[in-house]
Amino acid sequence: MIQNSLIFETVLKFGDFGKFEYIIYMDTERLWKRVKQQIKAHKITQERFAGYISVPRSTFYRWLRFSIAPDVFTAYNIASALGVSLEYLLTGTDKKSEKERMKQTEERKITEAHVKKLVQKLQDKVTEFKGW
Repeated sequence: MIQNSLIFETVLKFGDFGKFEYIIYMDTERLWKRVKQQIKAHKITQERFAGYISVPRSTFYRWLRFSIAPDVFTAYNIASALGVSLEYLLTGTDKKSEKERMKQTEERKITEAHVKKLVQKLQDKVTEFKGW
């Protein structure tokens, strides 16, 4: 059904109730290959990763072994846990540049100094409030 050179194959079929339906087949072998590469890059085990996405280890191994396509919510959770986009997992490419992703990652990091500043501001406000 899926040729090796294709990532997706869209099929138009006449479905139930007399409507045309689009069916999209994805190359799950490539998807799981990218997942495995990302897991390896993060230096974690597949077992631990299965725990991160709240999936039983045996289920996750079965998905990998038999190239079973995850549902869209699970695919999104996998992409989020790996820190990549769903688009990347599905196609191997991403519209965002690596530089943009790194910038977003840095912006999300909360440094210890930043936390200390916030705590100090909060303490100052509490002290100010008590002085009323």
